[in-house]
Amino acid sequence: MKIRTAENLADAIDADLIWRKKELATLKFAIGRSRTRPRLLNATLRAGVALLYAHWEGFLKASSEFYLEFVSRQGITNLQLADNFLALSARKSMHDMASSSRVSQSIELVDFFRRRMDEPADVPYKDTVKTRSNLNSDVLRDLSISVGVDYSLFATKSTLIDEKLLHKRNNVAHGQFLDMDAKDFEETFSEVTAMLETWRNELENACATKRYLANNVCP
Repeated sequence: MKIRTAENLADAIDADLIWRKKELATLKFAIGRSRTRPRLLNATLRAGVALLYAHWEGFLKASSEFYLEFVSRQGITNLQLADNFLALSARKSMHDMASSSRVSQSIELVDFFRRRMDEPADVPYKDTVKTRSNLNSDVLRDLSISVGVDYSLFATKSTLIDEKLLHKRNNVAHGQFLDMDAKDFEETFSEVTAMLETWRNELENACATKRYLANNVCP
């Protein structure tokens, strides 16, 4: 389905979040059932941390690309784009200039800003979000800026994201000991699922308020 309308966007984001939450709820139930069996509990906790991180990264990547596709299909010009989306639209020209010593590549970037501002924006969305399997708080901040999400909503969660989630997931991925019990997991589970909801709400609010437009463009 092509994401052209706010309804298309909400449907795509909600569908992606629903199946993830169902899978996570199933795993949480399994962890609860294994509390009296230490070996099984340890195995399910390790699986739980890996899956919780996978859905954290997977949802933010997928939903952000849905939103980028929505913006890309609005038929607005580069001049009408908010700064963060204009930077994405100009990224190819900037990348070509940075990777070449030829003056012609620099001129192409100048041409973009002088002559192509009234052209329809080409905001890339396919495979645009790069988390490098390392969605820490710094990567999250950059992603938030890219899509226009208010990072302050997540700023107080840096320890949770970097230590309780990513660091422990890396320990599991590298076959190391996992220092976590069922209570720790449930607390992390609750906070991460709440952050997923917050991210979903932010994208839908950004869409509804047309946060993707430049300040001087009437919504």
